[in-house]
Amino acid sequence: QGDSGEGLFTTFREFKPGTMDAIFDSWAKLRWCTFVEPYNIYSGDEVTLEVVLSNEDQLQTGDYAARVWVFGPENQKIFEKDFIVTIPEGEPSFALPVFQQNIAVSGPTGKYRLVVSFTESGAAAGEESEFYVLNKSEMPPVASEVVLWGEDAELERWLKENKITWREFDASVPVETKQLILAGAGAAAPGGEAAFADLTRRIENGSDVIFLNHEIFQQDQDTTAFLPLAKNKGKFGTQEQWVYHTNQWAANHPIFDGLQRGGLMDYTYYREIVPDKYLMEVDKPAEVIAGGNNVTRCTISSGLMCAIFERGQGRFLVNTMLVRENLDKVPQADRLLRNMINYMAIGK
Repeated sequence: QGDSGEGLFTTFREFKPGTMDAIFDSWAKLRWCTFVEPYNIYSGDEVTLEVVLSNEDQLQTGDYAARVWVFGPENQKIFEKDFIVTIPEGEPSFALPVFQQNIAVSGPTGKYRLVVSFTESGAAAGEESEFYVLNKSEMPPVASEVVLWGEDAELERWLKENKITWREFDASVPVETKQLILAGAGAAAPGGEAAFADLTRRIENGSDVIFLNHEIFQQDQDTTAFLPLAKNKGKFGTQEQWVYHTNQWAANHPIFDGLQRGGLMDYTYYREIVPDKYLMEVDKPAEVIAGGNNVTRCTISSGLMCAIFERGQGRFLVNTMLVRENLDKVPQADRLLRNMINYMAIGK
């Protein structure tokens, strides 16, 4: 690519860092293709290990001994199993499934690796995939009471099952009463402008609010109609995700305690959490927590995935990450919500 540095070279005609290693690995004539699902689990849960051999006329017909391992964050062996790769007679398949098994993985929080290798002959590239385990015993306790604003059966169930003290929103409670309010799938009755006007008054009088679902702010085509900002509400929009893509990042902030933070978000670790919507064209919030930037030759854009704004005596957290959608499914979502509650409860 002549003027944009899209390919293997920079615009100064120098190889990009890691280019040769990537080409050598991806074009290897004999290569292990390893898969783990799901990428993110609690200790004790099951994962599916799968190995496919890419063989471009490298192995002759016959049986080849191989071994698969799972290693923990300190390179401790979690699982080991021998298996046989059989190359049949005739025209060999380019992609040959050779191993699949479900196993329960127990161990400390951290990065785990699925590794595979021939044990007697054959030198294949590839060899490993990573996944992440989080131990439930390390989840931070939530001591503060939350007020659930609006009907949300799934969020209510999560609060109950995790023994988090909560109660339903009561519009008769004076607006001067400071509360930690959790807004889920929809607005509280009567909904619309009246519901958000009441909630805004509560924020101004010192209540703090966690908004898990950015879609509740929308009215008709206005994506931020009910966002409780006095001015410059911006919009919830998308950023390009193709050759020119957005880089998501997480700040070194207590909302990300116990999780990867302080830089670009690992796409394996945050695969289910990264959204396609961002709060854009808005004034700088009180606290910037997570977002995404697209700084390419075609477009330059940026947006927020998680931020805290102030209004009057109170604060509110706006979130577009897919936290609520992945509660009880992805450990990172559970940890993020606990962290949000604990952080927003400070001073209450």
